[in-house]
Amino acid sequence: MKIMFWMTAVGLLIITPSTNAQDEDENLYQFIVGRYQIIGRFPDSSDPYTGALTVSYENAQLTIVRNVNGKKINAVGKIVEAVDQVKVLRISFTEKSIEYDGTFLIKSDLDNYGRLSGYIYRRDQKTKSPGLEAWFIDHPDDQ
Repeated sequence: MKIMFWMTAVGLLIITPSTNAQDEDENLYQFIVGRYQIIGRFPDSSDPYTGALTVSYENAQLTIVRNVNGKKINAVGKIVEAVDQVKVLRISFTEKSIEYDGTFLIKSDLDNYGRLSGYIYRRDQKTKSPGLEAWFIDHPDDQ
């Protein structure tokens, strides 16, 4: 009986961290779902852009629909661990036949909505200056 108890206890200890990490990721995905206003600039460019995007999470898939300069661009995203186990959002999208990747810090604004900021890179080449982008929640009560 004691052996069964200890085997069960050890099994639960082994499973629990993985489950907690999955729950944490699930919570982060739900936290960033919504509509955002964005500002940024592309890599190796000094020209700013503005736009909007929608983040949705269904069937364990994060999709992003970007609308920048009047053009809709579909992107996919995933939460991954960066240095020191900090969770970041990695996105990928293609615009004008150029593939881009982005890495975003996930924070909250003063109203506890998601606020993301990060760098955009061209996937196929090095850049002298990475692109920058910040996402600001488009508050539901402002509609």
